[in-house]
Order: sequence, then structure tokens, then C-alpha cells
Amino acid sequence: MVGRTSTAAVLGLLLLGAVVPLVSGATEELTPRADRTAVEVDSSGTDAVTRELSSGQAHRVQSSVEASGQILDRLRVPGVLMLFAVLVFCTIGSVVTVLVSIHELADADAPVTDRVQAIRQAHSGTVLVFPVFAVLSAHWLGALDVVSIVSQAVLPVESLGAWWRVTKWFVALGPFAGLPWLAITLVTRPKIQSLLGGEYQWHKVATDWAKEVTLKAGWFWLVGAVLLTFASQILASPIVGGILVGLLTVFWQSISPLLILLFNDARPLTGEERESVIGLFREKGLSVRGLYRLDTEDTVVAQGLIAGLFGNHWIFLTDDIVDEFSPEQVAAVVAHELGHAAHRHHLKRAAFAVVYWFLVFWLYANVIQIVWLLVFSVVVYWQFGLGWVGIRQEFEADAYAATLTSPTAMQDALQSIATVNAMPNETGTTHELTSKHPSIERRLDRLDELAEDEQRSSRKRGQSDQPGSTTE
Repeated sequence: MVGRTSTAAVLGLLLLGAVVPLVSGATEELTPRADRTAVEVDSSGTDAVTRELSSGQAHRVQSSVEASGQILDRLRVPGVLMLFAVLVFCTIGSVVTVLVSIHELADADAPVTDRVQAIRQAHSGTVLVFPVFAVLSAHWLGALDVVSIVSQAVLPVESLGAWWRVTKWFVALGPFAGLPWLAITLVTRPKIQSLLGGEYQWHKVATDWAKEVTLKAGWFWLVGAVLLTFASQILASPIVGGILVGLLTVFWQSISPLLILLFNDARPLTGEERESVIGLFREKGLSVRGLYRLDTEDTVVAQGLIAGLFGNHWIFLTDDIVDEFSPEQVAAVVAHELGHAAHRHHLKRAAFAVVYWFLVFWLYANVIQIVWLLVFSVVVYWQFGLGWVGIRQEFEADAYAATLTSPTAMQDALQSIATVNAMPNETGTTHELTSKHPSIERRLDRLDELAEDEQRSSRKRGQSDQPGSTTE
């Protein structure tokens, strides 16, 4: 599995290495220096962020362009065409790389779990390379300058603050990340659904992708705008940045139930399943605001999740869990999600965010004042930092569910989830970190240890209760 993922990453990196010199050399020739300087003051990407964080002064937008002839003169056709070429290259290249990396999956004798996992890893590896390369190339070629010129013509105002600047970054660079990502998704999702026995619908895949992009883009836009607004305060006191990210994490988790209901086909769960779940909550003194079934249509996925904070929680179960799992397995899944609430895992993630981003902002303010440190820190945090926290929290939630139900019930639920989702028992450390979940094998082993501990405790209690036994 790792080899197939490496194939995708290596092919992408080889293409990146071949094109970067061409792109960096073409930038100087295609964008006249005078034009670049004219708009550089407004939104020159990372340099603008560095100046904002370094000085803490409000950034003033260049005076608006008064004549359309001036706008057309500043928008150089070769530069725009080069941006379009990069977008097309990265989109087609990502598709070709995925197809090449999963070509060997044509062997129908391979287990379905191995084939599905290989496609998922090829997807992850390619998404990590091409969208990043496309965004970097777009920045080098002046995509921010193009959007800045057009925005000055549409909204000829002096300044709209950090919120508008972050919006321009998203408008300028978003398509270069989104289109290759969409192309990769349209190639890999059908293959996965076909192997899982589900039906493939283009509009469904595109809609699901659009929902995912909207949520992630909304989160990053909110965080970026807030942090840039308080840039000078963060530079003077890095703990302010950590606290802001922590508060934003709590806010996002608080509204997450509403977002799930808005972006998914959810309806209240009824019948015996609802009563059993409500009973689990009452037993532990927690309140549940809603219990919902997520209709995934023809998409095959078994997943449960909990949302909300401060004693008010929403439980969401996909239709594959509600329809295919036994009552004992459904109870174990719900108990696992209840474990996240009982251990206050969402608040602990917010606390982790405070510490992590305090350290990052301190390094930026005092050691390495380079904006790429912040970009690198975002990748590490999102792909690995939250994974490190998530793995530990999943083990805790499993243990909680095993105590509330039984280790055997939790194991059966995990095995059913793995079967429905075609997940291999062993996935490797990298996949565990990026998925924020330990492998099924490790989780089953931990539950075996809990079962053995429970049996030893039961034997000790039985021996102590025998006639003639004494306790010193």
C-alpha cells in the first residue's frame, strides 16, 4: 500500500521538479516589473502577510484604476495564459498520476480491502502534491495581482481590511487548489464505490465534494481573517494567537451540528434505536439535543459522529449503521461517541490548538519571521498534529464504550465498520495520523487487553467472595 502511495507522490514531485524552473523563469518575463510593483502594495501574497505581521500597520490599497484601458494594460495576456496553462497542467497531471498509480489494481484477484485502500492512498498522495504545486505556481505567476487589479476596478475603495484581503487570496488561489482536487475525486470515488458495491452518480460526487470544500474553505477563511485582523497583537504577545485559534475551534465545534444538518440529508432517528441511545445518555447524566440518521443514498459508508459542546450533544449515524448493524453494535457505536463527550475531547483539542499555535507564533515573532513557517505549521497541524491527538482520543472512546457495553460489542462494531467501509485491519502510522484514527488492528488489540483485564478482575472478585477467604 505504501509503495502505491509513494508512486503517486514521486510522480507528482518529478513533474513539480521539472516545471518549477520553467515557472519561476517565466514569471519575470511575463509580468513587467512596473506592473508588479503597482499592485504589489495591495496583495502580493506572502510578502503582504509578512509585512502585516512585522509592522502591524493597516495595509492601504493602491488608488483605484480609473480607466478600463489602464486595467487591460496591466493585465498582461501572456501571464494570464500562463496561469491558465498551470491550472490545466495540474488538473490533467493529477488525473494521469492517479490512473498510473492505481493501474495495477486491475488485478481482480487482489482483496477488495487492499484495492480500496490503495485507491484511497493514491488519492491522498496526489491531493497532497498537485493542489499545493498549483497554488504555489499561481502565486509566483501573479494570480493575486490579477485579482487585485480586477477588484480595484469593481470596488474602488481605499481599504476593506483583513477580511477583504483574505477573501482575495481565496478567490485568486482557490481554483488552483480546487480544480485538481475535484478531478482527483471524480477519478477515485467511482472506483471506490464500485468496489464497495455502491452506485456512482456524477452529481452526487461533485455535490459531496463541494460541501466538503465549502466547509474547509469557510474554516480557513475565518481563521485567516481573524488572525490577520489581530496580527500586531499576536506579534507582540504570541499567546493571543493561540487563544484566538482555541476560541475559534470551540466556536466551530459549537455550530457544527447546524452545519451537519445544513449540508447533509438528516432526519431524526425513531423507534427502538432512539430509545436505547437516549437511555445511554440519561445513564451518564448527559443531555442529547438531537439524534439523527444521515442518508447517504447509494454511497456506502458506516460512520458515527458526535457534535456540540457543554453538555448539549447531537449524535449522527449513517444509514448503513442504522440499517445493517445489530442493536448491540449500534449501542457500541453510540457509546463510543458518548466517550468523546464524557472525556471532553473537543475541548481538549481546543486546548491543544492554543498550545501549538502559541509555540508557532512565538517562533515566528522571535526566531524565524518567514511566512512559510506559518504555511508549514498549518500543514503539520492539520495532517499530523490533530492526528496525534485524535489517535489517543479514539483509544479513550473505545475504552469508554467497552466499559459501558462490553469489549466484545465494541470489537464487533469495529469489525462491521471495517467490513462495510472495506478498511484493512493494518494501515500504517502515516495513514493513522492523516485519518486521525488508529488502525482497526490496534484498536482490537487494545480492546483485547481490556477484556483480559476485566476477566482477571472478575476472577479476583470471585476468589475473594469464596467461603473461607480472608482479606488482610
